[in-house]
Amino acid sequence: MQLVPVLDLMDGQVVRGIAGRRNEYRANQSCFVQGSNPLQTACAFRERFGLKRLYVADLDAISGRQPDLRVLGELVESGFRISVDCGSVSLTTAEQLRQLDIDEIVIPLESLSDWQSVEQLIEVVPTTQLRFSIDLMRGRPMGSVGEQESIRETTERVFGFGLTKFIVLDLASVGMDGGLNTLEICQSILEMNAEAKIWTGGGIRNCEDLEGLREVCDVDGVLIASALHDGKISPAEVQRLFNS
Repeated sequence: MQLVPVLDLMDGQVVRGIAGRRNEYRANQSCFVQGSNPLQTACAFRERFGLKRLYVADLDAISGRQPDLRVLGELVESGFRISVDCGSVSLTTAEQLRQLDIDEIVIPLESLSDWQSVEQLIEVVPTTQLRFSIDLMRGRPMGSVGEQESIRETTERVFGFGLTKFIVLDLASVGMDGGLNTLEICQSILEMNAEAKIWTGGGIRNCEDLEGLREVCDVDGVLIASALHDGKISPAEVQRLFNS
């Protein structure tokens, strides 16, 4: 299991996610980095915790604007492996991201307009460079496509495309310090296909949450931000759990 820090980007800055209410997101404040510059924040994650892989949610792109290719390019050039959620990804955007040497393009359920767009994307992007995000709000699938199917039906479709990498995230839990509520869904996906590689997160409070997750569910990664920025998980704890 790996720890994957989250960078939520808005107007070129890192913002703090609050329960998916993006109109309430504000510039991030952290106990280990001054300001909300994305590259400085990423470098602080690496220097303090030894974490070089990032999940980047470009909230401007998710809302329909152009992706912040400058910031994404800076992160890649600085040696970070990044998985990027830019919302609905056109073939043009996919090519731009690949030219930047982005590690993974995230296909978010909340932004998905139809399954044909996924078919078109996998024709030009290797499935190894794609990760499907099952986006939830209080346990219910988000987006026009997500609302039409059960989580199981959606997962079966994704497997049918040859995709095996997932994110399972309930946005209502993000930044709320309430603990994970996605474990049952993660476990059901693994029961459908033991080869699935799943990242989950939202609400991680402390080291005990991470230890408990490792004991009960074989997820591949944990998305985290607030607990690190607020000093609730120390570098020593990260070293013990993830680098020992």
